Amino acid sequence: MYGGLPRNLRLWRAIPTKVANYSKSRVKSGSEKQELSKCIWLYTFLVAVKSMSPRVGLDTETIIKTAVEMADNNGVDSVTLSSLAKQLNIRPPSLYNHIEGLDELKKELAIHGLKKLYQSLVEADTHDKGDLAVRTLALAYVHFVRLHPGLYEATFQAPDMNDPDVQLAGSKIVDLVVNALSVYPLKKDEALHAVRGLRSILHGFSAIEQQGGFGLPLDVDVSLNFIIDTFIRGLDMDEDENKR
Repeated sequence: MYGGLPRNLRLWRAIPTKVANYSKSRVKSGSEKQELSKCIWLYTFLVAVKSMSPRVGLDTETIIKTAVEMADNNGVDSVTLSSLAKQLNIRPPSLYNHIEGLDELKKELAIHGLKKLYQSLVEADTHDKGDLAVRTLALAYVHFVRLHPGLYEATFQAPDMNDPDVQLAGSKIVDLVVNALSVYPLKKDEALHAVRGLRSILHGFSAIEQQGGFGLPLDVDVSLNFIIDTFIRGLDMDEDENKR
């Protein structure tokens, strides 16, 4: 700490005025220079402390919620520490009271997105297993992307996709779909291949739709249902062949 700082708290409020007065006049004596130096240092210190102080009512949940809204409205790339702080009406350093940096923010967004996607699939899946379950999960997946395009994109942008927390959040979705596929005669690896196939179909469809890539005068929902039906028929054909 700076030695000999003024102890009178009332002086703190007067620091900007004192600095201005000293700046306008010619500082001649050594004592005046020393006092000016103290005032400048203390004022700078107080501004820094204020910028780092947590805003009342601000927490990690609020930060993530705001980041999600920004991502969905303007794309996930619009979410930076600077833009997020501006949206929250705080200084960027204040975010470090809740998150360690941009990488942690991206990780938390990815996990939050995967959890929300899982929750949406669970709430939609009332059939548990079989054709209806696969159809319901597929439609719910695309519906989620339509509602939360930025958050969905964030699920692919964790700094480390092998992070245990990210893996855990994603594995719950895989397990849910594997359960829906359990009525089909698929071995363990085959079921996982089927999950990959379905995910690829739904992700590809959603990505093209978000980019406005479906330009033909055809109902995109009819196309989506056709694709899902084709996938399910493929599973049913494998089941019929195994019964022969």
